[in-house]
Amino acid sequence: MGDLYCFGCSQTNPKGLHLEVHPEGDQMVAFFTPTIEHSGWQNIVHGGLICTVMDELTGWVTHALGQSCVTAKLETHFDAPVHVGERVRAQAKAIHVTRRLITVEAQVIGAEDGRLRAHATATMVVVTPQKAEKYDIDTTLTQ
Repeated sequence: MGDLYCFGCSQTNPKGLHLEVHPEGDQMVAFFTPTIEHSGWQNIVHGGLICTVMDELTGWVTHALGQSCVTAKLETHFDAPVHVGERVRAQAKAIHVTRRLITVEAQVIGAEDGRLRAHATATMVVVTPQKAEKYDIDTTLTQ
């Protein structure tokens, strides 16, 4: 998607997550090892950060489909804690595509044990030229 100083994927944002997202079959995938700066409580990664990782992957899915989208809804379920220093695999894939909406499922899984840590369903809204103008969104940056 290019380096737009994105918190999730930019390699130049010094405070970002530096996710390296790549396609794998019908999914987009990234690995991430959280540090102490990502903790919320007693060596457990903050849930908002886990949501951010899944949200990032959902955006990459829609981009791979050739669409500029924004997240309208991200329904998240936490299945088990992610601990500081634990490498996880984040993955996402489209499950339903229409002209205006794309539904994407995302998961965060322990990279070593394969255990599900969190999952989410995102409703992504396609940014039409009219919406881009109304909300001052430059969709050329993602094309």
